[in-house]
Amino acid sequence: MEKDYKLYSSKAIANEFIRLAQKDNKTLTHMQLQKLIYFAHAVTLVIFKRPLVKDGFQAWPFGPVNLELYLELQGSGKNGIEKYIDLDQYHNDMKDDEETMKIIDSIYKKLGDKDGWELSKMTHQKGHPWSSVYKKGKSNLIDDNAIMYFYSKDLE
Repeated sequence: MEKDYKLYSSKAIANEFIRLAQKDNKTLTHMQLQKLIYFAHAVTLVIFKRPLVKDGFQAWPFGPVNLELYLELQGSGKNGIEKYIDLDQYHNDMKDDEETMKIIDSIYKKLGDKDGWELSKMTHQKGHPWSSVYKKGKSNLIDDNAIMYFYSKDLE
């Protein structure tokens, strides 16, 4: 029998990245959070063949963006996010989900020191799922299967 899994709110995932940054006496910007969550989503797709974030990502000018998180943090500009995002009862708690916590921790350790522009540039590689659906003035959804296929090539 296959293990049950949860889809998480981007806000809940963001809070875990914020927690890790605070442990290092750092803050993360909105752009960093968007991209770190995107990369955690991609790793989850490749390893477990399932999404991490329930609402997926859209192709915006500076890379993949989760709309739910964007609407929450849109006023933050280039400033670091210092406070946790308020969650309601519909946002899952992932503290007991060891697999997800390991992925978030791994992504933070590998990419948490990169600024938002560096992370954005990583999503603009030739052949990246973002580049195949991005159209100026549109917010096209980036297909999870395309994300999984693109990043699974790195593991071959």
